[in-house]
Amino acid sequence: MASKPTVEVTLISGRRPALLDATLSSFHKNLFAHCTVSRFIANIDPFGGSAQDQKSCVELIRGYFPDAEIFEPLTPSFGGAVQRVWQASTGPVLFHLEDDWLLLEPLDVEKCLGLFTEQVAVIKLVSKEHGWTPEDGPYLKGRVSRKWLGMRLGKRTFNKHGLSPGFFLGPFVRKWASMIHPDSDPDLDPEKQARPGVNQALFEYVDQFTCKMLPGQRTVNLIEDIGRQWRDNQGLVKRVHDGKSTWERG
Repeated sequence: MASKPTVEVTLISGRRPALLDATLSSFHKNLFAHCTVSRFIANIDPFGGSAQDQKSCVELIRGYFPDAEIFEPLTPSFGGAVQRVWQASTGPVLFHLEDDWLLLEPLDVEKCLGLFTEQVAVIKLVSKEHGWTPEDGPYLKGRVSRKWLGMRLGKRTFNKHGLSPGFFLGPFVRKWASMIHPDSDPDLDPEKQARPGVNQALFEYVDQFTCKMLPGQRTVNLIEDIGRQWRDNQGLVKRVHDGKSTWERG
């Protein structure tokens, strides 16, 4: 019998056990059951619930992965959480996950891993939030205005890399993690830092690699964001101030 492909998993979570339960159930059924998870590395920030909710999240993770490595910082920091789990990883490939997504159909993990090349560092599962269609081409791209002497000269494209669920090359994310927070501020959003004009050294590094989009077989969207409804129910709005993501009452 052929061995299953192996991946590490990194998870960013808050104190939201109902969301985490749905996420872990979905990804276990459609992904983790079809591969060998060599390590499971999670960060649970004290955000969105109580101390009991935090305990429940730990128990949910250990129900699937008894040997999971779980960080439980005393203060929440999205940037710090991402940096922490990525720097703790050691494998050649990892699957990065957040606590508020559903995987809508089973994945052929071996086929997914076969999509990596020297140029492709990320295999991103398509969601409607990406605003991507197959007509856009196989890779996730962003666009930024070009200026010269204060004049706009149209827009250029760049390779966009987000933190929504997907497969990532291990050396790529560890290098990314080592380059974020150039001013030692752990709250700077690591996704925004990988865009033009924020952390130029990091942007120039990640822009060398492409992010290949993986659509579903039944519909183009392979994953579904279940966090937006939770935020609406809590009356929260995500805002970015000086490169820092915060949740505020609307």
